[in-house]
Amino acid sequence: MVKAATADGEFRVYVMEASAVRDFILIEFGLGTLFYKVWLLLMHNAFLAGTGSWLTTEMVKRVYKRLL
Repeated sequence: MVKAATADGEFRVYVMEASAVRDFILIEFGLGTLFYKVWLLLMHNAFLAGTGSWLTTEMVKRVYKRLL
């Protein structure tokens, strides 16, 4: 069961910027799919392609954070 309020009866509101959601979708889905296809062409193995896609996407996110 999900409770809508904290123990003292106050509601918590979490605000997410639209740009953060957009960046997440672009990086995770867009680049993740692109990298998966590239790794699949290089390795001819779905497991290695998934792992390579995950690692490459994580590296892109870390570089992106450092640039900002």
